[in-house]
Amino acid sequence: VFPKTGSGARAQIRLPVADEPTERESSAPPQVVTGQAQRRILVIDDDPLLLKMVTLTLSEHYVVTGATSGQDAVRELEGGARFHLILTDVMMPGMTGMQLFDVIVGRWPDLADRVVFMTGGATLPAIRVFLDNSRRPVLLKPFRVNALREFVMEWT
Repeated sequence: VFPKTGSGARAQIRLPVADEPTERESSAPPQVVTGQAQRRILVIDDDPLLLKMVTLTLSEHYVVTGATSGQDAVRELEGGARFHLILTDVMMPGMTGMQLFDVIVGRWPDLADRVVFMTGGATLPAIRVFLDNSRRPVLLKPFRVNALREFVMEWT
């Protein structure tokens, strides 16, 4: 129901309750787990907030580079950067994660087994088929910070 003109507006926002405490920023430097300090991760996502969250979370223990597009990721790789893990969104404007994966397979095949897809739901049949055929792990969005950390530790 729309309010009468001039009567104001009312909005109700419902947010899920976190099942883990909110992390507070600290002035102390993050502790680095031995062996992970030099591990490099490339994160590609066109959602700037998600990219920032993933980048900040993983920067606690890894050297992380963020890219907002597949084209930016290709430029990083063309510049000689090498990564232990590449986390890429599946659906992005310009170059999708699927197209990026094809470029990586063609130009840097040694990196293809380091690609992990992130998706909010592969609802289109073509996407599901691609993900099945790629035989690469998929991290389903939305994910919790601790789930992201555990997932990345498993794959690095």
